[in-house]
Amino acid sequence: MRYQVEVSLEGFYSRINKFDLGEYNSQNPTLIINANDPDDACYLAYQNLKDLVASQSTAKRTTALMIKAKDLFVVKKVIPI
Repeated sequence: MRYQVEVSLEGFYSRINKFDLGEYNSQNPTLIINANDPDDACYLAYQNLKDLVASQSTAKRTTALMIKAKDLFVVKKVIPI
């Protein structure tokens, strides 16, 4: 099933905006995620961002930032489409 996931990156966007973020390229992106259920959609929304940033930098500092970002990544709304 497809889900529209609205997220907030406001807590850490200024620290990741130097990367090519694709669909995450705003403080409040709306994403289309294919997932089995809404919980998976939320997980995949964060995981996809983490993988995107990790593919562009293997620095320990970046890894630490993305671990911290997990606590700052906010899902605002999940809508099945």
